[in-house]
Amino acid sequence: MEHDAQDADTRVFLQKGHPLTAPTPPPNGQAAQPRNGLGIAGFVLGLLAALLVLLPSVGVIVSGVTIGVPLSILGVLFGILGILRARKGLATNKGLAIAGTTLAAIGLVTCIVWIGAFSIAV
Repeated sequence: MEHDAQDADTRVFLQKGHPLTAPTPPPNGQAAQPRNGLGIAGFVLGLLAALLVLLPSVGVIVSGVTIGVPLSILGVLFGILGILRARKGLATNKGLAIAGTTLAAIGLVTCIVWIGAFSIAV
């Protein structure tokens, strides 16, 4: 009897659209797979960009900047799309997408600083 009362309370709680409710499964009964590709891609590209622009050799820095700028831009783009997908409940890796966006932004800022430093020096 007590179990039925808890089920009734749970149904009422879920019907009110409480923000802590779990997403509803697809009608065929199979759980939808999370689509984490954009968040992971953003993290990998952001990590590569941040590492490439921090290399200490001048020759490598120039090549790191030319490679780092596109990687950073793509990392920011994919990271933001991954965050948006996680907010919609389509992905489960919001933290990884945020980390990728942050790393890519750091890489992009570092690229801009290196470009400015080398343009003044030359």
